[in-house]
Amino acid sequence: MPGGEGIIPESDQKTYLTFPYTNDYASGENCIKFDINSQWLDCSFCFDGLCEDLEKFDIKRSYIRFKLKTACEPDNFRIAVWFVDNKEKFSDEQERHNWVIKYDVTKSDFTPDGEWHEVSLPLKYFGYRGSEDPPYSYSENHFTWSKIREIRITNEDFSSMNGVTLLIDDVILTGPENKYWKPSDPNPDPDPDPDPDPDPDPTPGPVDDAQGSIDDFEVLPQY
Repeated sequence: MPGGEGIIPESDQKTYLTFPYTNDYASGENCIKFDINSQWLDCSFCFDGLCEDLEKFDIKRSYIRFKLKTACEPDNFRIAVWFVDNKEKFSDEQERHNWVIKYDVTKSDFTPDGEWHEVSLPLKYFGYRGSEDPPYSYSENHFTWSKIREIRITNEDFSSMNGVTLLIDDVILTGPENKYWKPSDPNPDPDPDPDPDPDPDPTPGPVDDAQGSIDDFEVLPQY
């Protein structure tokens, strides 16, 4: 993946985020501290250029991974990870919405025991959600992996997370390259129903990884 500008400090509007947080971290010298004190807060990572074509990854075999630390009752733990399209990159006016695909992270994916653990989420298990902007239409048949503006970690409206603090570190995208990927036009229409996978059964053996790290993202200001 092309290099970005790295994580930059959040705007003052996101006072619930602390970066860099140096009192604890999974690796390196710092992490992001996310104090959840109300609903619909988020920690967002924007791709350099506000648009990244993730179809260069073999989506069916790729993951988003990050280190997470928090302590709460397991049954109360719930956050969501979103991939958000950039509506400005759609040429069809009717398609110009920030389409979202998401995964709800629960105790089956992570143990909130006050220790650092890696969360590993297969991209193929992300599901459609309403668009991030009005009219909040359902994103099925609209979302595309080729126009990703940001990755967002959010508590949505999960009231059980109020008062919980998250520590986030080592965010990466990892997986084999899509050997059929070709650079798209500067502003193509989405292809939500692509042709069937020409190689549905992977052949065992080593693969070349396309990989991005937290250094490829910058924190997105509050809208």
